[in-house]
Amino acid sequence: MAKARPAPRTSGAASSVDPGERAVRFLNNLTHTGDYSGEPFNLRPWQSGPIRKLFGTLRPDGTRQYRKTFWALPRKQGKTEVVAGGGLLLLMGQGRNNQRVYTASGDTKQAALIFNAACEMIRNDPYLSSVTQVYTGYKRIEYPKGNSYLEVLSSVPKSKHGLGPTGVLIDEYHVVDEELVNVLTTGFGARRDPLTWMITTAGWDRHSLCYSEWEYALRVLKGEVEDPTYLPVIFAADKGDDWTSEATWRKAMPALGDFCNLDFIREECRKAQNQPRFENTFRQLYLNQWTDQAVRWMASDRWAACGGPVDPAALRGATCFGGLDLSQTRDLTAFVLVFPDGEGGFRVLCRFWAPEDGVWREDKHCRELYLLWARQGFLTLTPGEVVDYEFVESEVVALSHAYNLRGVAADKAMALHLCLRLRDTHGIDVEFLPQTPVYLNAPIKEVERLVYAKQLHHGDNPVLTWCASNVSVRANASDLVIMDKARSTGRIDGMAALVNALALAMGRVESGPSVYETRGVFLL
Repeated sequence: MAKARPAPRTSGAASSVDPGERAVRFLNNLTHTGDYSGEPFNLRPWQSGPIRKLFGTLRPDGTRQYRKTFWALPRKQGKTEVVAGGGLLLLMGQGRNNQRVYTASGDTKQAALIFNAACEMIRNDPYLSSVTQVYTGYKRIEYPKGNSYLEVLSSVPKSKHGLGPTGVLIDEYHVVDEELVNVLTTGFGARRDPLTWMITTAGWDRHSLCYSEWEYALRVLKGEVEDPTYLPVIFAADKGDDWTSEATWRKAMPALGDFCNLDFIREECRKAQNQPRFENTFRQLYLNQWTDQAVRWMASDRWAACGGPVDPAALRGATCFGGLDLSQTRDLTAFVLVFPDGEGGFRVLCRFWAPEDGVWREDKHCRELYLLWARQGFLTLTPGEVVDYEFVESEVVALSHAYNLRGVAADKAMALHLCLRLRDTHGIDVEFLPQTPVYLNAPIKEVERLVYAKQLHHGDNPVLTWCASNVSVRANASDLVIMDKARSTGRIDGMAALVNALALAMGRVESGPSVYETRGVFLL
């Protein structure tokens, strides 16, 4: 096995070997970790090119030209190992003393992945083991000869001021704490040749620090921004690419068929095709595409295929079930009716309300949509800063007179007062649906089944379609799913109301009040 050696210290003298080539040689003398532990590193051209450029492009004073590099690659492309090798290069492979190299990420465990890879590289090489001291408990590698160290940092920035790093290696930039990044990089001021090295896969939060960095990196790549200190390296599928095509996979995954197993990716793709909620996971992790949600629930093409007009007049007197979602008084409120069509499917009618001076006006995108839908008659704006529930009540009552409304399902925590008025004042049967996976799993999966079977006819309501495109779902340990409002990219109230209505139609709601509301507790 080839033994890794730190580059000779030159004490300022010029080296006969180009620094970029010296960096490539240093990494190639390291060994792989994990399943390939002990095998020579052997950088591929798509890896060695950026390494050679990063460490070999110098300023007239001999320092690196690039102070910041952003590497965006899918999973299984070896980016953690490369940056771990780069960390060892910064630590002891450039002939410099007093190096302070830190790894960071969204949490200590993630940040330790780079450290763990570097430790295994050291353990695999007797020479590196002899010149370093590894403290696994402290997550620190020391290089005494150069008075230098590499250390893992947590995501908590309170104690990180005054570190004075020479290198910062940030793993999975899409989950990193912005304050931690600011604390680390503002400590570069006293350093002659600092480097920030970010590695990441795509995410879903387009308001995040990572998305902003990604957009900047793309602008530098396209030549729209001139930044000679910034080196972007991005492998990703484009927005219009067919995500099921192997040609697209090869475009995004340069290691595919090499050390990234093609059969494994094929299996992951089949899983995403058969279970739509895994589609976004596949796109993010393996194609490096930014998605609209963390976990996609509804494929837009499938939803669109269930469109077409639904005539309210033709449904007069028909049996239907209602779902109500009031979530926030200062934003969208939804009421959805589902009408069984006698063939196993449903037709859908919707009503939406929002306060005229609500929080939606603070979001430019929402503001434009809400105002358009209000002009088109798909959204009713009620006076004031909060939804006027009298408007909601009167319209639900009117709909109950127009159709054979068998009941309304709602979240007790959010709609208790209105539901009690509907029940006690207007005689409408109201059922309370706990918003838990036990109760919501079946109707959520039923909505998905109906859409894929083209049996849910939603009438192309643009508000409901927008809500459907925003939904992210998550599964618990028992694989019961629930809509995840915290990770959805916009309002999902219309889909929450639809699920409530369908739960009632399926008989998946509580049948009356809890026994503990009608009698005391028995003591045994």
